[in-house]
Amino acid sequence: MVELDEKLLERALKSVAKTGKYSLGLRETMKSLKGVKLLVYSNSLDKEVVTKIEDACRELAVPTISYPKTSVSLGRMCDRPFKVSVMSVKVAGDVDISPLINK
Repeated sequence: MVELDEKLLERALKSVAKTGKYSLGLRETMKSLKGVKLLVYSNSLDKEVVTKIEDACRELAVPTISYPKTSVSLGRMCDRPFKVSVMSVKVAGDVDISPLINK
């Protein structure tokens, strides 16, 4: 799990939502973990679910970020009018996500 700069994360996720490829939601994300560059999850998830996510990501060497706010806030950050518990970035688009990953 990576510590994060919220402003940097917010800018990156908004840019990914506009120009990149990503998946939203726990089921959709867990089905397609191969090839994911970054996974962000909100603090609204149960500890058991977070453990499953982190174990699966560790097996595939996918970096994870725990977003310290709710899934409603994560949804807003992704420019969505609904709750988003998990977002996985497949293609970053116009943004460089390496500062988020290499912390």
